Amino acid sequence: MDNVGSTGGTPIVPQVFARKASGLIRRAGWFDVFSFNVLNGIGGIISVLMLSLIPAFYPGANLALTTIIATLVFVPMVVLYAKMSAVMPRSGGDYVYNSRMVHPAFGFAANLGITLAVIFLVGTGGAYTADYGIGPLLRVAGYYWSSQGLVNAGNWCTGSLGMFLLGIAVLIVFGALFLLGSMSVYWRVQVVLMVLATVSLVIVVVWGLVISRGTAFAHISATLGNLGGKSLAPLEKGTAPSFSLWQSCRALLWPLFAISGCIFSAYIGGEVKQPARSQSVGILGSMVWIAGMLILISTVMLHVFGTTFFANLTLADPSKYGLTTAPGYAELVGLGLGNGVAAVVFLAMFSVWGMTLTAISVTVASRCIFAWSLDRIVPAWLSRVSSRWASPYNAIIVLLACGAGFGALFSWKWLTILGATYGWYIAYWGVMAAAIILPYRHRSLWNASPGNTRFLGLPTLAFWGILYAPLSLFCLYLSATDNYAGVSPIHNFGQFIVFPAIFAAGLAYYYIVRRVQRGRGIDIALNFGEIPPE
Repeated sequence: MDNVGSTGGTPIVPQVFARKASGLIRRAGWFDVFSFNVLNGIGGIISVLMLSLIPAFYPGANLALTTIIATLVFVPMVVLYAKMSAVMPRSGGDYVYNSRMVHPAFGFAANLGITLAVIFLVGTGGAYTADYGIGPLLRVAGYYWSSQGLVNAGNWCTGSLGMFLLGIAVLIVFGALFLLGSMSVYWRVQVVLMVLATVSLVIVVVWGLVISRGTAFAHISATLGNLGGKSLAPLEKGTAPSFSLWQSCRALLWPLFAISGCIFSAYIGGEVKQPARSQSVGILGSMVWIAGMLILISTVMLHVFGTTFFANLTLADPSKYGLTTAPGYAELVGLGLGNGVAAVVFLAMFSVWGMTLTAISVTVASRCIFAWSLDRIVPAWLSRVSSRWASPYNAIIVLLACGAGFGALFSWKWLTILGATYGWYIAYWGVMAAAIILPYRHRSLWNASPGNTRFLGLPTLAFWGILYAPLSLFCLYLSATDNYAGVSPIHNFGQFIVFPAIFAAGLAYYYIVRRVQRGRGIDIALNFGEIPPE
């Protein structure tokens, strides 16, 4: 346990903790952190959404430039999370930073929004597995082997009921892993998942670099023709709109979702070995990997098919081509490989991008709930850790049940992916404020941290916090004005109001709990004068 770790002017003495250990074990190294964040970014799926949506609805946008802008916009927050996770290497991420540096009520309310969004992603991951993995796999197999039954099964998987039920299946698999296995087992499984996900994208890139546009369309047409499908080649005809810098900026919310995945290892800070090194390498390295992958995939796919093709494919009536839904680029690659077995193997590996979101979201959300429980904001039984598996099993069970409910909301299109996550900006503003406050109000903690450097006379934490302020407002403006983001108060007021309502409810809940606990002789405010236990 760290002996230097106080939010006051003197070091914390270990004996002040009600618990000398949280029960979590530091097992994750830098590659575990790196893989955790890369897979959390679900770059494979976000690149499908980018190629399906941006050419059609953001005319003139350059996907590579959009990704670069999104990366630059998020760099300050990436640096802040990397540094704060080294200063306070505890599970709970921004909940710990904001509740100790800003205010306990703000820290809980802001983190409540993020946790509910992540629980939403617990259910979404399984739905994505069905929609972008298993469904396309069965459809492609059906076309190769002339089986309408397989195509119909694939279409069922991408329908609301299929997405929901397959999502439940993914929840059960990873729920069993976390409840009956251990985090050390998960880290080994994650290595396998990382390899499979990466290989699937390597196949996309290699195929796109060696095949000509004419040959790609010929292979796809031949495969679809086995069941009477028509050629998609006519969709490449047309004139692409001229370049637009503004549309390139407007579209940044899509790659930004993937890139923001690189900071989530901060929420498992209590389980990371050598956090100063592992978090810095894992967070910054995964940001570069995710951005580079999005640029590479989009560039290669546009080289093969063209911007006009993807725009027309999204806007076309798929039934005119013998299809029930417009295929994403992964499904197109599967159809164009020219070999049914190779296509099935490829799409099976690509399915990993959806299921890993479930696994990582379970881990992140359970650690946030765990941190609340340590501070007695929620019942203590939620922070119980299995002595055998070193995992907070009660918290995991609760969020698996909640994830199933959110999975239903997503499968029946009552919530959107960006609509469920724009509220993260509230927590980001808290981290920004915490970074500015910490070097001045808590000098001993700052001086003892590995990142106590200065830039232009300012502590680097404060510099990055100030820099992010206008960038975050720009992103919030895009979220509020973009109809396709799903949270515009003009176009979708219901989803827009969700996170402000959650934040207000979190504030009210905190003060109610503080009053109730005080009536029991427990002053929970004292918890926030010190960093939580290891």
